[in-house]
Amino acid sequence: MTVSTADRLRETAQRLIQTHGYNGFSFRDLATEIGIKSASIHYHFPTKGDLARDVAQQYRKKFADRLEQILQDHDDLPARLAAYSECFSETLRNGNRLCLCGMLASESDTLPPKVHDEARLFFAEQVAWLELVIADDGPQSDETRQFAATYLSALEGAMMIARATGETDRIARTSAQLIDMHLKGRN
Repeated sequence: MTVSTADRLRETAQRLIQTHGYNGFSFRDLATEIGIKSASIHYHFPTKGDLARDVAQQYRKKFADRLEQILQDHDDLPARLAAYSECFSETLRNGNRLCLCGMLASESDTLPPKVHDEARLFFAEQVAWLELVIADDGPQSDETRQFAATYLSALEGAMMIARATGETDRIARTSAQLIDMHLKGRN
């Protein structure tokens, strides 16, 4: 199967955003990596913001598909949350990458609004999914919403620290500690 130029641009841009950030690469960098002229990129994506928005939309879709799979594969809250945290661990193991939207969020003040909006949507979707998973295991409340937001924030932070320190198990440890605290707090 032949990969289209647009798909190669998306894949390369995603890797560059996850490793260097939105502001850490240019169309010239992309063109060099793929072996095309930078003007050719504009044919597929008129602006860098258009490309980043497209990449973020695809990332959100793939992540949503993964969350659906977690619901199908795991029945209880600890297993679902552990599987969720594994998404972050896998990302880090894939070329020392960070969460695409986490990287975008770190540069939110300098992003085009359409890219910033995609990152914001990603986090809203993650918290909403976590709330549903947690509420499925008990009543939904302000505490449920707070735990969902805290859990996501902790995983994003653990991912950054794991990248900096090389502690590849940090994400799983953080997840396990939060799950344990949450379960103990309910009893």
